[in-house]
Amino acid sequence: MSLTYFLPFVMGSFAQGLLTPPGAPAPTMKTLDQVEARIPLTTFPATINESGSYYLTRSVDTIPAPLPVVTINASDVTIDLNGYTLSTEIGTGTAPNQSAFYVATSTVANVTIRNGTIRGLWYSGLEAPLARGMILEDLQVIGTFNNGFTVGENARVTRCIVDGTSMNFMSIAGIVCGRNSIVRNCIATRCGGHGFFFGLGVAILESVASSNGGQGIHGDWQCTAYRCSAIGNDGAGIYITSLGRFTDCTALVNGGAGIVGGDLMTIAGCVAGNNDATGIYVDESSLITDCMSYVNMGHGFRSMANARIVNCVSWSNVDGFNGRNDSILSGCIAQKNSNKGFNFGMPSFDSASAFTDCAATDNSTGFDCGRYARMDRCTAFSNSVHGAELGANSSAARSVFSENGGNGLIGGAGNVINGCSAYGNTLNGFLLSNSCAISDCTATRNDDTGIQALISAVISRCSAYENGVTAVNPLANGIEVDNSCRVMDCVTVRNRGAGISCTSGGNHISGNLTRSNTGDGIHLANNGNLVTGNLAENNVGVEIDFAGFGKVAPRSLTPAGAGPHDNF
Repeated sequence: MSLTYFLPFVMGSFAQGLLTPPGAPAPTMKTLDQVEARIPLTTFPATINESGSYYLTRSVDTIPAPLPVVTINASDVTIDLNGYTLSTEIGTGTAPNQSAFYVATSTVANVTIRNGTIRGLWYSGLEAPLARGMILEDLQVIGTFNNGFTVGENARVTRCIVDGTSMNFMSIAGIVCGRNSIVRNCIATRCGGHGFFFGLGVAILESVASSNGGQGIHGDWQCTAYRCSAIGNDGAGIYITSLGRFTDCTALVNGGAGIVGGDLMTIAGCVAGNNDATGIYVDESSLITDCMSYVNMGHGFRSMANARIVNCVSWSNVDGFNGRNDSILSGCIAQKNSNKGFNFGMPSFDSASAFTDCAATDNSTGFDCGRYARMDRCTAFSNSVHGAELGANSSAARSVFSENGGNGLIGGAGNVINGCSAYGNTLNGFLLSNSCAISDCTATRNDDTGIQALISAVISRCSAYENGVTAVNPLANGIEVDNSCRVMDCVTVRNRGAGISCTSGGNHISGNLTRSNTGDGIHLANNGNLVTGNLAENNVGVEIDFAGFGKVAPRSLTPAGAGPHDNF
C-alpha cells in the first residue's frame, strides 16, 4: 500500500536529460604505432643504429649469404619477422659478420628477435656472442654453415628450432649461449656439431637435442638441464662439466655416454638407454637419485669417489653400478647385467663403500664390494657366478645370498658377517678367508659346504642345514674350518658331509649341535683340536671322529653325571 502511494512521486522527481548524442562516435582504441611505434624494414642489407621496434614487411630471398641481412649496432632493439623468411641459396658465410643477423660489439644489449625463419648458408642465423640480454622467440633456423644462433650472457631463447639438415652444416653447434642464459622449449637437430653449447650457469628446460654430430647438450660449470631429451646424437647425450644438475632428463641411442657430469653433480629422475657407452657417468662427490639405466654398451652407472646413489635401477648393461671408493648406495637394483651388478672392487685402492637395501639379480657376480666395504639388508639372487665378493676388512649384515651359480658370499680377510643367509648356491654358502667372524647366519641347501673358513676364524650361533643334499655331494659339510678357528653354539643338521669338519689343528669346537648328517657329526682330520660340550646324534658316520692327539672331552650318553666339558 505504501509502495503504490510513493511510486508516482519518486518517478516524477528526476529529470531525464538530453537523449540526442553530441556527434558521430569517435575511435577509442589506440593504433599499434601509438602503443609501440614500429619501423618497417624494407631495404636490405639493413643496419640498425638506433633503439626502437622494427618489423619485416615481406620475406627476403635476394641477399647473398656472405652479407648480413641486418646488422645491429644499438641496444634496446626489437625485430619482429612477422612470420616471414630470410633465405639465400648463393655463396657461403665463412666469418661471423656474414650471418643473417649480426651484432658486432659488447656494448649492445637487450635485443629481441622473434617470429620467423632463417634459411641458407650464412655463417649463423644470428651471431651475437658479445651481446648481453638477447631475447629470441619463435624462430627457426635451417641449414646455416657454422651455428644456428650464437648469443652472449643473460640471453633468453624460447620456442626456437635449429635444423642443420645434415652433418655438413652447423658445424659448431645449433644454439650457443653465454653464461647465465635460459633456453626453454627449443629443438636442435641434425647439426654437424653439438645440438646446444652453453657457458657457465645456463639453464635448459623442456628442450630436445636429436641426431647431432657432437653431443646433444654440452654445458659448462653450474648448468642445469630440466626435462630435456637427447636422442641419437653421435657423442654423449647430455654433458655438464661440474656443479650442475640434471632433472627428469632422457638420453637414448647416443653414440657416447647417455648423461655425463663432472664433480659435485646432482642427477635426479633421469633415464639413459641404448647408448654406446655408459648410461650415466659422474666424477667425484656427486648425487644420483631415482634414475634408470638400461641396455647401454658400457656400464649402467659409473661414478668416481664419494658418490651417493639412491633408488636407481640398472638393467642389461656391462656392470650395473661401477664405482670408486667411499661411495654410498641405497635402494638400488642391478639386474641382468653381463658383468657385475655392483662393481666397486678395484684392486688398487680401498673401496670403503656402503651398500644398503640393494639387490643384484641375474648378473655375472652380484656384488664386488672391495676392501673396507659394508653391506646391510642386501640381496644377491640368481647371479651366474657369485652372489657377493667382499674385500678385506669388510662387513655384511642382514643380507641374503641365494641360488647363485658359484658361492653365495666370498669374504676376504678380517670380514665380519652377521645375520645373513645363504641358500641354494651352486658352491659354498659362505666362503671366508682368514681372521673372519661370522655369527647368527644360516646356510641351507647349498651344493657345497654351508660355511667354510680358513685360519683364525670365529663361527658362532650359526646354522647349516641340508648342504650338499641337492647335488649329492659327499664333501659338502655343514661347517668347515682349517686351523686355529673357533666354532661355538652352532647347529648343523642333515648335511651330505660332516656336520662340522676341521681339516687341520688348533681349532676349538664347543657347544654345538650336529644331528642327522650323512657324514660324521664332528670330523677332525688332524691333531691338536679341542672339542668340548657338543651334542652329536643320529649322524650316519661317527658322531665325533678325531685323529692324532687332539683333546676331545669325554662323550656321555646323558647329561646326568656328565662333566662340564663333556660331549654328548
